[in-house]
Amino acid sequence: MIVRRIEVVKLNDAIELIKRVFEEFEYFDYDQEGINNFYKSIELETLLKEINNENLKLIGTFEKKVLTGVLGYKDNRIVLFYVDYDYQGHGMGKALLQHYLEESKFKGIRQVVVNSTLLVEEIFEKYGFYKTGEAIKENGITYVPMAYILANVALGSFVNVIVDAPIGMIHPYLPDTFYNVNFGFISDILSINEQFQEAYIYNVYEPIESFNGTVIGIIHYKDRDSTKWIVSNSIEFDKDDVMNDLRDLEQGVDLKFEWLNIN
Repeated sequence: MIVRRIEVVKLNDAIELIKRVFEEFEYFDYDQEGINNFYKSIELETLLKEINNENLKLIGTFEKKVLTGVLGYKDNRIVLFYVDYDYQGHGMGKALLQHYLEESKFKGIRQVVVNSTLLVEEIFEKYGFYKTGEAIKENGITYVPMAYILANVALGSFVNVIVDAPIGMIHPYLPDTFYNVNFGFISDILSINEQFQEAYIYNVYEPIESFNGTVIGIIHYKDRDSTKWIVSNSIEFDKDDVMNDLRDLEQGVDLKFEWLNIN
């Protein structure tokens, strides 16, 4: 088995595989609107347009030159994931995901997201994806929003933070709340939503304008793709102390922390 980019000349093979798996396993979970929208999304003309615009990329698993699985993605979002029935349970899906995740990590992507169909939700969970919300029905298609954290892409990196909310500044959205840590953005890194990457500064308790330090933690939110980084002047830190510093600023938010491991 090999994993490689699906060439345009193999696009019809990919479409036929996707249709075959969809009609055998997923068809019954869609209403008519969803079925129509799905078929439209995988038409040859639609896929060619997205590939030519460099929005969509397709990779596949091949056994003796036979296409056995397809994964389609747009930047950090998986949009297609199908494995031929005869090859399911033989590591095709795992190989596709591993190939894509490694490529994403190499590009500096910090989080991969997918709107998983109910059929493959458990498969994504098996490989480390977690739900970021409840099942949603949209355009006749029911899906579960999920995400995968690409560890150690940002953690441990040395960055520059431009402070636009220094200690003592009143919070613009939280009533009666002041910033008890400096807050700003990484000067040369864009987040997933194309905004500057936001960051808290830990262990500096006076107002500052900018700061150079190491990323010791990343805050991930259940209801959105964006993250906030935690930057410090030392890689030695107490997790409880950091979380206590940020408690008021992140009150009422469903989140999880990812930490730099210095062991």
